[in-house]
Amino acid sequence: MSVLKLVQKRVWEGVVKIIIKIFFVCFISLIFSFLTAEEAPPETVGKNWLFILDGSGSMCGQIEKRSKIEIARDVMNKLVGNLSEKDQVGLIVYGQN
Repeated sequence: MSVLKLVQKRVWEGVVKIIIKIFFVCFISLIFSFLTAEEAPPETVGKNWLFILDGSGSMCGQIEKRSKIEIARDVMNKLVGNLSEKDQVGLIVYGQN
């Protein structure tokens, strides 16, 4: 097997593992949301938010001379700044070592 094909195979295996982890986390979150759901009067209910953040080494890459993690941090700050006090928030970070 050529070196290029070996590298492509390993990269693909890594991508598949990340996709499986994301689907697993989403599935568990969905089940958890159904199990913990309670009805409340509309005026006391906020929105449910689940933020999923990539904390892997690929986030050190750059887009227009800014690191991806810096861009993600700025977006998260803007999103969190717009939340209501009634909103419920969850955060999942994957890929960190």
